[in-house]
Amino acid sequence: MANPMPDLFSKKRVAILNSKSKDQVFRHLVRMITAEFPDVTQKEIMELVQERENLISTRVSESIAIPHARIPGFPVTVAAVALSKKGILYDSLDDSKIQLCVLIVGDGSEHLEALSWTAKQLSDPERFNSIVNASTPHKIVSILKGDELKRKRTAVISKEHVASGFLQKAYELGEEIGASAVVYHAVTGVNSLSFKPKRKVPIYLVCLNRSVLPEEIPGVKEIIEIPFKNINRSNQVELVLIYLISQGMFKRGQKVLSILGSPEANLLDTIILSNLRDYRFFFNIGKKPRPVDLQQQVLARMLQITSELAFEGREGKPVGTLFIMGDTEKVLKYCQQMVVNPFGGYKEENRNVLDPGLKATIKEFSKIDGACVIRGDGVIITAGAFVKAENRSEFKLEGLGARHTAAANVSSCTNALGIALSESTRRISVFKDGKQIMHF
Repeated sequence: MANPMPDLFSKKRVAILNSKSKDQVFRHLVRMITAEFPDVTQKEIMELVQERENLISTRVSESIAIPHARIPGFPVTVAAVALSKKGILYDSLDDSKIQLCVLIVGDGSEHLEALSWTAKQLSDPERFNSIVNASTPHKIVSILKGDELKRKRTAVISKEHVASGFLQKAYELGEEIGASAVVYHAVTGVNSLSFKPKRKVPIYLVCLNRSVLPEEIPGVKEIIEIPFKNINRSNQVELVLIYLISQGMFKRGQKVLSILGSPEANLLDTIILSNLRDYRFFFNIGKKPRPVDLQQQVLARMLQITSELAFEGREGKPVGTLFIMGDTEKVLKYCQQMVVNPFGGYKEENRNVLDPGLKATIKEFSKIDGACVIRGDGVIITAGAFVKAENRSEFKLEGLGARHTAAANVSSCTNALGIALSESTRRISVFKDGKQIMHF
């Protein structure tokens, strides 16, 4: 994914500091922004940043924080970057120090997009390590924008054919058996294909991080970022097909060939043929594929967070949890609050699941008994809600635990979609219209 805001970073707003104090770093970041945009006072930005920080820490990983402030009328969305080689003690909940602090300021119109894009860039370990080892602001900006890493990766990738003989042979097999499309799960960076695919059998390229790839790759119809890690291959294929179906790219009864392998070994070694008649539920696009108010990126985000919870647990222990998304007004009629709502009283902009800084908080509150209810645009309405709906579908619920039963029941009498994570098996189930539509 190319930078959606090319002016987000500038070398004039990058500093390499020796400061160890969080407030000192904040003041330096704010000064860099007001030097370029003097119509806003340092005090105004500082108060907004500290107010947000007092609500929920904006630390997004062990070494990175992305504080932010929304200022009505601010002309553009910009970022100021501070790198501390010695580290900054950022919050009282964790004694470890961050090394990179990125302050984002804007009027709010591009806020979530800027936060999400920045967090994605910094989630790449290679990019983060390159920034930490950088010696100049110019170098840091070049790395943040992707220019530096693209040059490095192009040099490596040009030494070999990314589309190996395995990919070409698999594509030819897809043609022979009448596949309607080939989905190529890239195991490394891709700049080009070593063969020219035929137009009637398009190639969709799937990757974890769109920002490290070119804008377009000849022969590839579309490049798709699917941020699911730590899931097995069959589930990876299933999630990608569901996404492509939901975007209207396939028709009922088509056959799709998926090619994938091991990122660790940088090797393609698996071919999976899927008949899309097995995905008939997801072809109800425009009818009832998901709650009509549930945005695709919100669904993807919650599937990502749930899959991470299934893999990591909390504090080394497995957890079970339930997320209910969409059709919120109706869902709340079937909910009773079990504990004080931990998200009550906060502004909507500070409790949206698309905010990367909220991920750790969502995971922490997942331990609370009851459901987390999420509006279709990503705003968390409540957590710790007891669901008391009755099942209105013909789906048999024998053998399901309380969370799965609640997800099935509430989805049967509303247009909501439920995601349940089993504490005992760590399996994830998705419910719609009272039915389990997928599990992995």
